[in-house]
Amino acid sequence: MIKNQISNGKNPYQDWGTIAVGDQWKKQLSLTSTGDADINQSKKEIDAHSGETGVSWVQGNADRDGSVHAGGKGQPPVHVIADTTKAGFNVLLNRDLQSSDDISSGELALYFINPKMASMWVSSVVGDQVITTCNDDSCKKDQASIVGHGLLPWVASCRIDKDNCADTIREELGKLVTGNDEVTKDNLLKVSADGIAISPEVITSIHEMDSMQQIIIINKLSQEISVQRVMNKAFIAREILSSGSQVPAIASNHPAQVIIKQAISKLDNDIKSLAFESQMRKQTTSNTITEILKYKDQQQAMSVLVSTSSQLMEDGAITK
Repeated sequence: MIKNQISNGKNPYQDWGTIAVGDQWKKQLSLTSTGDADINQSKKEIDAHSGETGVSWVQGNADRDGSVHAGGKGQPPVHVIADTTKAGFNVLLNRDLQSSDDISSGELALYFINPKMASMWVSSVVGDQVITTCNDDSCKKDQASIVGHGLLPWVASCRIDKDNCADTIREELGKLVTGNDEVTKDNLLKVSADGIAISPEVITSIHEMDSMQQIIIINKLSQEISVQRVMNKAFIAREILSSGSQVPAIASNHPAQVIIKQAISKLDNDIKSLAFESQMRKQTTSNTITEILKYKDQQQAMSVLVSTSSQLMEDGAITK
């Protein structure tokens, strides 16, 4: 978004600066109304230090009145998406918006154990905008536009999210099939996802296949599980962003709302793209788990048939 505005000759930070200056005027006008400041002096002060007090925000420096400001001189920059994610994470837990504490239980903990992890994940997927409102060079150098890389890298790469990428799941699944790892509830959960539960029967079925079939099935299954996990994580991330956007300091900030809505839209499109890719893969190849269990039934049926045929031959044999 910011790149588009710059290419169109617009200043993407102007709206934020306008909000900051507006806040400065509100404060000065409250002082002039009580006789504690002169209007002309206030104008000179604001013109000389335009935007330096930042904007009212959910993360940043706390003022004497308990409000929080960011983006100004001596204040941390506004990270629109990361800050909104942190706020939304804490809103869902009904705790202080600035909390960075870990969590150990509940649905949210299955995907993100703290606000920092959630913020990093969401920003890497949809990108972020780093905003400052003051005009000196030291302030402006913090301004940035961070590019999001979508959901697919979280399936294909183990660099950041080692537990949920396809390669890790493939490795864990392989160890269960070969018997290098015991088939326990915890180990099965490592290779499962919502909607794709790996049972001991599935592991046994894969184990009974020949080595080439095992490789093909394990590859397909690990890919499907990874995709499902990433999609589940994306749904939770969307809920976090949506909750954060409703916090008063964010809800009343129009340029922030524009950026957040764009991020949610990108996340929706990424979810649709990943779901479409997964659906197409399932249409061109049969459902993997059904295929595995069908293979086991066929093998058992063949075993019974061979056993029955052998018995019939033995019963019907001519003996001397």
